[in-house]
Amino acid sequence: MEKYKSRLAEIRKAAGLGVKDVAKGAGVSERTVILVEQESGYNPRVGTVKRLLKYLNVTFDELFPDE
Repeated sequence: MEKYKSRLAEIRKAAGLGVKDVAKGAGVSERTVILVEQESGYNPRVGTVKRLLKYLNVTFDELFPDE
């Protein structure tokens, strides 16, 4: 199964947020944030992606750009 690389770390840092901030704000675990940020890629659940998009106010394509 293909794993998708995200720009979460880049977006989070540009917003001046820490892992804990994003986890709490999006209602996900810190472990989930770390896994989504991994360079090797990760496939989070749809609900997790929706919460991250809403909290960070970004689009899906901004979070998971085509390579």
